[in-house]
Amino acid sequence: MTTEREGRIRVQENTGTFIESIRMPRPVILAVLGVILAVGLVLYGLRAVIIVPVDVTPEYYATTFLVYGLWIGSILFFMLASFRGVNRFAPAVPCKRFLCLIPAYNEARVITNSVSSLLQQHYPRENVEVVVVFDGADETGDIARAAGATVVQTPQHGSGKHEALAFAIDRLIDSDDDRYVVVVDADNVVALDYLQRMNDAIIGGGYTCLQGYHAVLNPARNWVTRSLWCAVASSSRLYNQGRFNSIGNALVCGTGWCCRADLIKRYWPRLRTQTEDIELNGVLLLNEGIRVAWVPDARFYDEKPGNLWVAAQQRQRWMTGHMRLFFFLAGPCLREALRRFDVALLELALYYAVPFVLSLGVLQFFGINAAIAVGICSVSGPLANPVVCGALSITTVAILVGYQAIGFRMENGGWARGFLYGLYTIPFSIVVWTMALVSAWVSLRRSDWIYHTPHVVDDAEVAVELNSERGVMS
Repeated sequence: MTTEREGRIRVQENTGTFIESIRMPRPVILAVLGVILAVGLVLYGLRAVIIVPVDVTPEYYATTFLVYGLWIGSILFFMLASFRGVNRFAPAVPCKRFLCLIPAYNEARVITNSVSSLLQQHYPRENVEVVVVFDGADETGDIARAAGATVVQTPQHGSGKHEALAFAIDRLIDSDDDRYVVVVDADNVVALDYLQRMNDAIIGGGYTCLQGYHAVLNPARNWVTRSLWCAVASSSRLYNQGRFNSIGNALVCGTGWCCRADLIKRYWPRLRTQTEDIELNGVLLLNEGIRVAWVPDARFYDEKPGNLWVAAQQRQRWMTGHMRLFFFLAGPCLREALRRFDVALLELALYYAVPFVLSLGVLQFFGINAAIAVGICSVSGPLANPVVCGALSITTVAILVGYQAIGFRMENGGWARGFLYGLYTIPFSIVVWTMALVSAWVSLRRSDWIYHTPHVVDDAEVAVELNSERGVMS
């Protein structure tokens, strides 16, 4: 009887957790249903008007080529490059000085996480300064001071990460500053040897801009965080490792990165989008020829949202900034790539175009395919064969799930979990990235921060979330 009752309670809890993970505001649900209804009515109306289906063969094949060549192809290429091995740096004398900046907007629930993990580093304390850049209105500043950090208050609340850091950089860094700036989000925890590993890479490789290994703070909260755990593992272990192995240029991930202070002082004011991370990639490569080093042993743990709508809004900001970067940097990167014969610049120019390629893919997946199904449009050639088209779709899903599973297996072990969580990424991607892309087109002209992600992990929960991890916090 007790076991049966416990089973019912567990089912109820799991059901509640699932419902919470997919919960969305009512206006959003109505808007999505409205769009689906409108598209259906348009297709129905066009079916009655169009006698001869419109041939979309060139557009269909071009979109398929771009999606597979620019997006899936690059993922697979970097995965293969990652198999060359993981780069390591020999231990070095801890002599580099670090200025650790934590941008924080109303982060009272989590600010102790990042501050404590930086102050507890296995690194000479005199070489570390931890500064919280506070642009909120709650007690975050007081908590950060009590935890031992210096607090810089911005004059404007809610200005966003880019503007908050700009204010701190202007106040704290001189043009000839020889320190290294580390940027960590307020909800992150860094491994206790993070700064030492960065120091090793700086001395051993002579690097001036570096990206640490991105891991997940709250992987087991629900199916959404598990899907993100799998995606982040493959991104870190396969994608960024493969980028560094092949073209020597990792992508800056927005947090857990490190750059020489004089470079930050010089180029941060030139950044113009909400995705200051990948914009920094382009600005440094264009102006200084600097490629971003990948430091897999410098680990940090980032909190992930456990709700689809929250994840979609977060990615709306990323996609908006990424799209805007295409107009600012894709052209200069391409021109300089051809002039310098620089494959890293060429790759970056193509990478900046990815949101538009994904938009074409979404349009084809939901729109053109529906139009073909009701007889409004037509396609000729191999992709007109339902068997070929079905086989291609199955292959695509298998590639994407397999890619996630391989990354998860190499990082965390366990093929079964890797494939299961890889399957989770499929509905997550279809729902979240579709909403994010549509929203990004609507907000393309916006240059503000757009959205502050709410937190799901309290300070007190961190020890539990990281219980299976070693060497993170004392």
